[in-house]
Amino acid sequence: MATTDPKHLAIFYRNFRALGYHHVGLGVNASIGARVLKRMGITVDIFGVRDAAQIKQILSVRPTITHVVLEAPWIYTDAVGDLLQTFPRIEFVMRVHSQFGFLQVEAGAIQILREQLDLQQITLNFRVAGNSRRFCDAVEKAYGSECLYLPNLYDTHRPHQRFRNPHGYRAIKLASFGAIRLLKMHTTAASAALIAARERGCDLEFYMNKNREENGRGVTDAIRNLFAGLPWAKFIEVPWKPWPEFRAMVASMDACIQVSATETFNLVTADAACEGVPSVVSDVIEWAPDYWKAHLDDPNIIARTLNQLLSDPHAGRDGRRALEEYVRVGQYHWGSWFKGVAPFEEAPVY
Repeated sequence: MATTDPKHLAIFYRNFRALGYHHVGLGVNASIGARVLKRMGITVDIFGVRDAAQIKQILSVRPTITHVVLEAPWIYTDAVGDLLQTFPRIEFVMRVHSQFGFLQVEAGAIQILREQLDLQQITLNFRVAGNSRRFCDAVEKAYGSECLYLPNLYDTHRPHQRFRNPHGYRAIKLASFGAIRLLKMHTTAASAALIAARERGCDLEFYMNKNREENGRGVTDAIRNLFAGLPWAKFIEVPWKPWPEFRAMVASMDACIQVSATETFNLVTADAACEGVPSVVSDVIEWAPDYWKAHLDDPNIIARTLNQLLSDPHAGRDGRRALEEYVRVGQYHWGSWFKGVAPFEEAPVY
């Protein structure tokens, strides 16, 4: 699938490392998705930036850029307006990666979103987008303003596809990776892991990331207390790693548990699926196979679903196929934006 005219996309994300933080999740997401866009015939550059002034400087010396994606609502609206006036031939999109449930902890982001919904109505080269149909529909119904649907793209290619036999040995490795937020439901995942491991008669290693607490104070201590004094269960806290190392960590798991209460895509579940690792998820991770999904607030149901996945040698493969179909549909929507006005082929159904 390729566009007719040469397109050059620049993706800008906030470089948290430059601000003293250790994670660049949107940068990883951009890098993975860029591989898919390049196969569509799009030239893609990715930049981690501190502010709008750095974006302006980069665009000034790259005249071939035709499209810009600003990942997440963090650049103030006045600065975005200045970019639009300075580069009137470039099509800009500000893309939201979160549902309102997550944005509730970032009141400033919601203010920026509201302002930029208005900005797109009075400018010719700016759009607001979301990576979830649910989010886009909510924006359009609540504010009567268009929200472009640009879902996440994920490079599913692996040189070797792993086949996993049903789990049937003494030790089991489970994980609930991701930022430490209350709505990620890590504590529920941990309790479900304990139930599943005990029912299988297994020694449990339960993995979770550390050092990225986002309004999740107390979560890690609660999970430590869940595991305290259990000789057959270990709680293992994993520092954030570069994505290739993290992907290898995910690949070493028997299964993941990602029962988040508010999501749009969930990169960890995609990582796991492409490594042949199944995940129990909540129904907010829409692209996952239906039989991976469990009630997010019932550890017993989560544990039952987990045990079913662990006994199914095809569960990981099914997750990968579901992700591939999601990405195929996503390519259509990105291609339509690059085309400009009308879709270049009949819309696929997802």
